[in-house]
Amino acid sequence: MTDSSDEYRRAAGECVAIARTTSDPVTRIKLLTMAQRWYDLANGSRINLDALLRGFNDEQMARH
Repeated sequence: MTDSSDEYRRAAGECVAIARTTSDPVTRIKLLTMAQRWYDLANGSRINLDALLRGFNDEQMARH
């Protein structure tokens, strides 16, 4: 039996990965919000999501 929290964290990571590929800011916000909710469901460390979001934001800033 797998731990649901691992599946939720994986889903959150997928949302962040997809958010990286979209140029639509509304879609990006929705995906990042979904990622936050998945992490919340997993009771994961907020620090992990913050690190993902920092990396995402750094990447976005480097493009512009």
